[in-house]
Amino acid sequence: MQVDESSRPSEQRVDTDARAHYDRFPYEVGVNGEDYLASQGALGEFLRSIGGGIAVDVGCGPGNLIPALTARASSVVAIDLSEVSLRLASALSQGRAAVVHGTALALPLRDDCADIVVATGSLHHTGDAASAFRELSRVLRPGGRSFIALYAAGSYYERLYRTVGRAARRFSGSSVGDVLVNRCLLMPAFALYFIAGRAVAHRRLALPSWRQIRNYFADQLLNPVVSFHSDDQVRDWVAACGLREMSISHSHAGALMQMVVVKPPDHAPAQAGTLD
Repeated sequence: MQVDESSRPSEQRVDTDARAHYDRFPYEVGVNGEDYLASQGALGEFLRSIGGGIAVDVGCGPGNLIPALTARASSVVAIDLSEVSLRLASALSQGRAAVVHGTALALPLRDDCADIVVATGSLHHTGDAASAFRELSRVLRPGGRSFIALYAAGSYYERLYRTVGRAARRFSGSSVGDVLVNRCLLMPAFALYFIAGRAVAHRRLALPSWRQIRNYFADQLLNPVVSFHSDDQVRDWVAACGLREMSISHSHAGALMQMVVVKPPDHAPAQAGTLD
């Protein structure tokens, strides 16, 4: 698949806060493509349903999904704004996917080019998830399907991010506070949360490394760009873009909303330009 160089985002469009965060804490958390393919949840079911075609991974991070996508799709384009994450993704890909720098807010791809688009945890880190959803819809071809995952509004995780996370982010700016509060108090407790979540989601109890715990802790509590969304809000985006909801589910004790949408063969946006 050829990348449209003319539509690469300007530096002004790239979310510099999110990029800086993931350059420092790439989402290397010890979960690989086989874990995702074997998962009994909605993502695993979606990945196993792919049978060829062009797949685009929006916000690929260090490439966790690339092995699963390259095993099922004919070609894969993986896009991320973090240069550190992209280097890791490129090494993992070993040439099996096109690894491209870009932002979900202005995907460097032409209209109607992808059979499959996945955004498993990126739209809520853009600062404008509605616009990112519109971009996802733009590159999806008529008849194509997309899997999106967004943090759910009103969930326990939103409360955790806005309370414990606020304290963690405050103390991360102080070397002494970061050691005493984050590393000595919050991270050990969070490690148990991480291990329990992995056991539920992926049905394995492999102990994570310190680096993996640190990266997961940073992703969940230190990330400066996070948004939360209701089912109805996302359904409004789907309708405005002229897409059709195929399924919706919730995982991680309700913290994550997962939706599969399709762009109808006779696609026409229902309310173009009304997303907010």
